Amino acid sequence: MADDIFQAVIKDHATIRVLMKAVDDCGKDADLRREAFANLAKALIAHAKAEERSLYDTMLGESPSHDESLHIAEHDAISELIHTLGGKREAPTDWPATFLQLKTLVKRHLDEEENELFPVGQHLLTADQKIRLGELYRAAKADEDSKDRSDILVL
Repeated sequence: MADDIFQAVIKDHATIRVLMKAVDDCGKDADLRREAFANLAKALIAHAKAEERSLYDTMLGESPSHDESLHIAEHDAISELIHTLGGKREAPTDWPATFLQLKTLVKRHLDEEENELFPVGQHLLTADQKIRLGELYRAAKADEDSKDRSDILVL
């Protein structure tokens, strides 16, 4: 049986956590860090857009206890930080501090989704909706993964 929306997104969250650690593990090796960051940035952008096109479009306004628009605003803040970090050929002196901001925001965002939004969604959506949204998410993610992100990332 295919993953439902929550299983699919949680798998991507695990991948994003691994990719963030990979950037951390690069130390001062600028070339390695640039490559690791590009992988992370592409994953974050594709994940956010696919999530918005599937889960958020469905749940927006449905939860009496949770405002999904706040998560979309966090996606926008994450995207801005990616643009800041990815658009620089030479690593600025504030790159580590800016990456720490990104990492902190992403970790908080993933934890909030998994611990607050997803439990609400588990109750709001039927089993069929969860499976259908999982399929929609995977298709949207594949579409986003195939896009050229060179406009964002200077490599």
